[in-house]
Amino acid sequence: MNAGFKKAVTLEPDYAEAHNNLGTALAAVDQRDEAILSYTEAIRLDPGYAEPYNNVGIELSKQGYASEAVEYFKNALQYDPGYVDARTNIGLALADQGEYALARSHFDKALSIEPGKKEALYGLGLVYLHTGDSSRAAEHFEKALLLDPDYAEAHHNLGSLFAMDGQYGKALTHLEKAVSIDPDFAMAHENAGAVYYAMGNTSKAVEHFHEALRIQPDQFELQYNLGVILANQGSVDQALPHFIEAARLLPNSAEAYAGLAQAYWALGNRKAAFETLDEVERLDAIMAEQLKKKLGIDS
Repeated sequence: MNAGFKKAVTLEPDYAEAHNNLGTALAAVDQRDEAILSYTEAIRLDPGYAEPYNNVGIELSKQGYASEAVEYFKNALQYDPGYVDARTNIGLALADQGEYALARSHFDKALSIEPGKKEALYGLGLVYLHTGDSSRAAEHFEKALLLDPDYAEAHHNLGSLFAMDGQYGKALTHLEKAVSIDPDFAMAHENAGAVYYAMGNTSKAVEHFHEALRIQPDQFELQYNLGVILANQGSVDQALPHFIEAARLLPNSAEAYAGLAQAYWALGNRKAAFETLDEVERLDAIMAEQLKKKLGIDS
């Protein structure tokens, strides 16, 4: 597909739509920097062409540049105020920045133009979720799912709401659905693991935490929490590398070093345990004293 769009650009190098289409094809195969260059060229050729502004905004949002993305979405809306995708996308970017009132105004506008816009319904759900109205959040996630039963993000957030309410069975229905739709959805795996752990199903919890770490190996909380779970079930040898990684990821975490010290102690490596205890004491003297008492070590 890329070859065809590249040929179109070669044949008509001043055709903005061809550059925009090439950018879309590149983005689809994760060549995101090249995609942005193609969209930018489309904008240069036709500054009033709304779609490439929206597409640059999408790519910037995916890279975590929400404020920069907002500016591109604004440009798209300047040239096409009825552009529902750009209206929805600016709402999502603003919600990421905590600008919930402004985000809501964009979602409402998008839905006034296209009442069945699932992403706008989902966005309103996020706004209600983050402003403390759980029932209306759930209502909007459910509306989005009626339009698209395979909307992984909506399943995840609805499942998380059920989990917060202690409705673990319903929570797992949605969280498991989210990861079946998108096996690389790290947060959904993490939250499913937390629910299974709360229900006492340690093996399933560990399974989901491992999946989350496969996707996000540099997540401190995942490494530390998996270490704690494995240590608590007696698999200290398996817990050890997770505590080591947690301490590497967050060197100022007394909790990570405390977990590591206990793991070394349980495995009989007294030298490493005492060296790690020194790190705990450096970071948190009170925690170090409590840990020494727990291990039966004289101060």
